[in-house]
Amino acid sequence: MHATRSILATTALAAALLTGCSGTGGVTPTAPVVTTEAAAPTTAAATGAQAVKDWYSSGGQDNINTISATMDKIGKDGTDAAGLATDCQQLVSDITAAQTGAPIPDAQAQASWATALDHLHLGASDCAAGAKASNGDQISKGATEISEGTTDLIAVSTRISQLAGQ
Repeated sequence: MHATRSILATTALAAALLTGCSGTGGVTPTAPVVTTEAAAPTTAAATGAQAVKDWYSSGGQDNINTISATMDKIGKDGTDAAGLATDCQQLVSDITAAQTGAPIPDAQAQASWATALDHLHLGASDCAAGAKASNGDQISKGATEISEGTTDLIAVSTRISQLAGQ
């Protein structure tokens, strides 16, 4: 009984950690303003910014929003180990799909994106395995990795917003 309470308490703590680093914490970047009337870029920076806007509107935004929505679900699972396992496994799938997408055409944003996806994948894998095995330590490890990935995801958001002029 004590072990079960400990696991549930650890799960609740991890869920609270995950809630703090989920999409509700500002991970989803502000959508870049993309107009069809924009003049042709006159500098390499303008061309690069447009390429990032194109990446964002051609699937990047969908990947970020999907990842953030799944992270929100994880944060809401609380002590529901089955729900946590399912949602963490869904995050693994979301990350895998994002990793197969086109790279961000900006070296700084891409480096943060790749690192974010790596941390999030590790964290979601540990979270799913820990929840399935009722292993609070593994869930906590997953929460830490997800938190690290979220920091990188915020860096991606910030960079996209900078390039979009917001």
